[in-house]
Amino acid sequence: MTNFKAHILRCGRTLWSDCLSGLADCIFPPFCLVCEKGLEERDHLVCGRCWSGFEIIDRPVCEVCGAPLPKGERRCPACRGKGFSFSGVRAAYSYSADIRKIIHAFKFGRKISLAKRLGRILAFVLLQDERFRQAECMVAVPLHVSRQRERGYNQSELLAQAVCAELGMKLVKDALVRRKRTKPQTALAPRRRTRNVEKAFRVTDASGIVDRKVVLVDDVFTTGATVDACAKALRRAGAVDVVVLTVTRAT
Repeated sequence: MTNFKAHILRCGRTLWSDCLSGLADCIFPPFCLVCEKGLEERDHLVCGRCWSGFEIIDRPVCEVCGAPLPKGERRCPACRGKGFSFSGVRAAYSYSADIRKIIHAFKFGRKISLAKRLGRILAFVLLQDERFRQAECMVAVPLHVSRQRERGYNQSELLAQAVCAELGMKLVKDALVRRKRTKPQTALAPRRRTRNVEKAFRVTDASGIVDRKVVLVDDVFTTGATVDACAKALRRAGAVDVVVLTVTRAT
């Protein structure tokens, strides 16, 4: 009963917060999350000027981690000699201060309607790579159940849902779970990130991914430790290949 009452209280607070946010939009004119200038009627959260100013990462990119490369290069120095459980990464954007504003609003500010626009962008990126077009299903990087309860949603799953809606792909939900609550990766040095997520993920139902090529969706790619741990669990459960699709990546 205690957990039920706590859930009701959380839902009430969320509903009240959303109502206040809607009321504020009626009283004060909305501003762009990025440039903070007034939005036009056709804009939503981010103005068209800012969206058009973001450059999608184009080829050539590292065949492993997706980092932009000079022409003629196939693999970045950081990936030479390294082995990963995923076979490739494609990100829409390089990480920047402006992209960070959008990610933080989406991830922590409950601006979940951004998922639709970001999903269309990710769908476009996916279609540019033959390895990704060959994928048969999609899986989102999961949050621990306690963190998802606090946040109210899994931003990676919302992105995956939006991409699947654009492309008609199958989203395999609840197959991959995070079985331990790890420390936020951003708070850790690169060397500690791999250890932090080691054995953090497992597949509870492999029926949707066994013998299939899987697209793994996340919001940000930094060192690759989290998606590599996820890919390792998926491969062990029977996925024949895992490629990673993210909104942005550190460079």
